[in-house]
Amino acid sequence: MSRSKPSPKDSRDTRLEWMPIGTLQSASRNPKQHSPEIGTSIGRFGYVEPIVLDERTGRIVAGHGRREALLAMRARGEAPPAGIRAEGDEWLVPVLRGWASRSDAEAEAYLLASN
Repeated sequence: MSRSKPSPKDSRDTRLEWMPIGTLQSASRNPKQHSPEIGTSIGRFGYVEPIVLDERTGRIVAGHGRREALLAMRARGEAPPAGIRAEGDEWLVPVLRGWASRSDAEAEAYLLASN
């Protein structure tokens, strides 16, 4: 059985891109409080799950706690954990790109659903 090719309207250019952690902006409102254990988990297992960026807003919709933990680790002078690249003083993190919300309400709904 052959599958039809998705139309350009249905396809998404989803990709993983390495981006400087310091350039990633949080959502305007993130209702979740993050636990310090996120940094402990990253220290133990490495950085495993990418941050998700909303192409429409240019802001994070998933991964705020991971971003906060990495920024704190870098500020303390720790070495980048496994899964993170360093270029000079900047840490590069894998970011899932290609998804775009249709509205601010949809971006916030996804942010809540992904938590």
